[in-house]
Amino acid sequence: MKHLITLTLLIVTLMLSGCGERLPDGMPKPYPVTIHVIQDGKAMQGASVTLIPQGESISGRNKWTAGALTDSSGNAVIKVLARYAGAVPGNYKVAVEKLITERAGQPPADRSSKEYSDWLNNPRVWNAVDEKYSIVNTQEMLEVVAGKNAKTLDVGTFAAYKEE
Repeated sequence: MKHLITLTLLIVTLMLSGCGERLPDGMPKPYPVTIHVIQDGKAMQGASVTLIPQGESISGRNKWTAGALTDSSGNAVIKVLARYAGAVPGNYKVAVEKLITERAGQPPADRSSKEYSDWLNNPRVWNAVDEKYSIVNTQEMLEVVAGKNAKTLDVGTFAAYKEE
């Protein structure tokens, strides 16, 4: 019984001490980041949020890409390298995109035809977010610091434009 209590205390201590996944070599400690995205006054689900490091070269201290998809509440809980919760300290531009794929009309009945292949392989792709929030154009900034970090980003009204 004494050994069982000791083993239980050891397991609980290890769980509480944060003995979790080891960070990659050279990666600074990430801190929690949540980006809340709204469009037309409503939470935007399924948008891709990307944090673009600023001020350091990609080979420098802040080479750790971060991002996430928004959930049904419009929240993107950011992860570094799509794996480690949070983002490393530093300054970032915040980009938001939500691509919509549409195919014109109904598919041709003959699935072996060239028409079906063209219909399937040439969808129209639209971005539901104004291009001023794109990775190339965004001016939205976020500074990630020790502790919890949050930002609400209102991307305005639905503004579909065709991707090239």
